[in-house]
Amino acid sequence: MANHVPSRPLTGRRLASAALRDWSLTAAVAAALLSFFMLFAPWVSGAFSVNAFGEGMQAAGPALIIVAVLAVVALAYLALARDDRKYAAIALIPASNLLVLYVVKLADVSDLVDLNNRLSGATASTGAGLWIGLLAAIATVAFVLVGFLRSQGRTLEKRTGHSTSLPVDGLPPPPHGPPAPPAT
Repeated sequence: MANHVPSRPLTGRRLASAALRDWSLTAAVAAALLSFFMLFAPWVSGAFSVNAFGEGMQAAGPALIIVAVLAVVALAYLALARDDRKYAAIALIPASNLLVLYVVKLADVSDLVDLNNRLSGATASTGAGLWIGLLAAIATVAFVLVGFLRSQGRTLEKRTGHSTSLPVDGLPPPPHGPPAPPAT
């Protein structure tokens, strides 16, 4: 196995070009940042409206969401800047943790809203911030996974020298090796 020489970090235009080429990682960063901003949108609507840092809610959930978002953004940046796909694979971990955190918070907030409605007779419901944050977390996982799978295709192409994609005309590539003998 050949020694892997780490590449130089990309800067400026080359980084922008890499971000466009790896659109899925760029989209994952945007989705992760959207899930972060949804911490400040209402998580409970109805009689009262609070965000993730509001009254009576635990601060551990938002803090863990912030850490997961920062990890996804940092790992996606490293994957783009260093042109090293192992960071895209590692980014799957905080992206999936972000999704789990939103699922748990959705269950927690929904239970709190239901309990409050039963005790006080109010008609509050789970707010839009939590639902949009959950959708953004799902999108983050999906985009990181697409980025990882696309990088695996490029790695396979570099190793074998054969393209794994279809040509522009939509026909499969010609078979490699000698032609099959005619049937008799």
